[in-house]
Amino acid sequence: MRYAKIRSMDIVNGCGVVCSLFLQGCTHHCKGCFNQETWDFNGGKEWTDITTQKFIELCNKPYIDAVSILGGEPLDQAKELYDLLLQVKQFTKKPIYLWSGYLYEEILSDTEKSAVIKDCVDILIDGKFQEKLKRPNLQLRGSLNQRIIDIHQSLKEGQAVSWSKQ
Repeated sequence: MRYAKIRSMDIVNGCGVVCSLFLQGCTHHCKGCFNQETWDFNGGKEWTDITTQKFIELCNKPYIDAVSILGGEPLDQAKELYDLLLQVKQFTKKPIYLWSGYLYEEILSDTEKSAVIKDCVDILIDGKFQEKLKRPNLQLRGSLNQRIIDIHQSLKEGQAVSWSKQ
């Protein structure tokens, strides 16, 4: 797995103070993307077991409220991401947010991608960024077409259910 960067104290990409991981590589190439440097699958750095340990340590800090996974496109590395997020979930017990250009319904139709969502993710922000629908004041998303989905409730109800911060 390749990654672009880790932010150990991020107040933009999640609710509260989060530890954010930006994965490297993206197949979507959305016009106006704020993170174009993460598109190249050969860029960034190689993820290692040591990186996993350090990331989990950062996520376990008492002031960290949640873990955020962004990109690039995180689900383009679904198998490796699954293995990492299982460990993050086990050792931190903190909510995991994931941003993906894939729609929830598309993710569910792909075995590897859906495993990440079903077993590891609490909140999914789905859909490709659309520059014409960009609004700077949206919570957790860049454009109006993107949804904030409560994964646990969605799986119970069999359809995408919007999440609202309580």
